[in-house]
Amino acid sequence: MLIKNSILVKLCSIRCSDMELYLNATKDIKVSKITCPCCKAPGQCEYISPYKRMMISAADDTPKVQCLSIKRVKCNSCGHTHAILPDILIPYGSYSIRFILIVLTKYLQRKTSVAVFLMILVYLVQASCNTRTSVPQLSGQGFY
Repeated sequence: MLIKNSILVKLCSIRCSDMELYLNATKDIKVSKITCPCCKAPGQCEYISPYKRMMISAADDTPKVQCLSIKRVKCNSCGHTHAILPDILIPYGSYSIRFILIVLTKYLQRKTSVAVFLMILVYLVQASCNTRTSVPQLSGQGFY
């Protein structure tokens, strides 16, 4: 099997972190231009309070857990609320798209074992948004 890594190469060639990508994608959102996905009413959304969400990303060649403040809007027409998520985040997930692609690439290229892969994932899921922890050394088996 031949695997062409063009999407991963493009994503990894971007010289900024997943957090910077998130901040850049959400900084200039114009609420007045948003159309409600439920009732299709244009320009009826307004900002409401954000919520916290964990993002597991691959920055500096190591997995990192970061806490995001996700912007939300409420439609004045139908009352539904909607989170504003850029395409670097996966809805209802904690992993950035770059992290998932890197993990899959390392696994498919046989550069990491399933055991190391699972230990890192369990460790990252247990990490809190409020702590800045590093990934423990796994007996010489580097993930990246």
